[in-house]
Amino acid sequence: MRRKITPGTALLLSSSAVMAFLLILGGLGAYSAGFNKQDGISTQHALDTAIALGKITPTITDSALEVFYQRGVAAYNSKDYPTAITQLNTVVNYRPYKDAAAVLFLSYKEQGDIQSTQQSTLNIAPITYNSALDLVKKRQPEIEQGFQRTPALLKNTTFPTLLTDLKNSQVWSDLYAKGNTAANFNSNSDWWNTVIPEWEQIYQQNPGYLSNVPSLALNQRLADSYKTRALDLCRVKGDYAGALSSVNRGLEISIKSKLPAAKQAVLQNLYYFITQNQCQVG
Repeated sequence: MRRKITPGTALLLSSSAVMAFLLILGGLGAYSAGFNKQDGISTQHALDTAIALGKITPTITDSALEVFYQRGVAAYNSKDYPTAITQLNTVVNYRPYKDAAAVLFLSYKEQGDIQSTQQSTLNIAPITYNSALDLVKKRQPEIEQGFQRTPALLKNTTFPTLLTDLKNSQVWSDLYAKGNTAANFNSNSDWWNTVIPEWEQIYQQNPGYLSNVPSLALNQRLADSYKTRALDLCRVKGDYAGALSSVNRGLEISIKSKLPAAKQAVLQNLYYFITQNQCQVG
């Protein structure tokens, strides 16, 4: 026998169904909110990155632009150049603003200077310097206006001088990094034939390159490269003329650069033994 549903029972069932639906919807909403929160974080990160790289140009209020600018300047002043570059790129890629382009230029240069003195980042330094040069190509008037607005940024130099230094640093760091990649003082693979031409180009223009970093000092490493080539030419290849030419150049560099007496003595002894058709270092 079918049970008859009264109007009151129908209303109760209907209310229960609505309540159940709302509970399910609420649960889904909470889940969705949690998901969207995480997704929003990654989306915002991607957005910030795209803005910094200039891939998109969002609508930014003046107050928001000022926030990016202040963060960038604060990071530059605290020598946190990667953060300064990210924040100031956001500003510069949007529109000219105060001295942002000038500070960004300096941030690239300072970061490149740091990278060029560390073994682990030698290959990155030329890229960073090149980013500064690209900025100059695109926004030189903004950079110059920034320095005019805040002359203290230049300290005791000028923008043309800074730009010349930057161009030289880019070339030298690139040549040095290429030579460093090939250099292997424990190998017999004739690496010196790649290293010496790269490093000689720097030495001709800046003999004291990286002299403030003993482990990377160009003059010392170049002299050692000539010494190693001289030993190989004499001991392995029997090319005494080539060996003598190499040791002469290494000795010349060591004397002009005032390298430690012990290093000069090694080269002098090698020179003597080569002239005697012997290649044993005493």
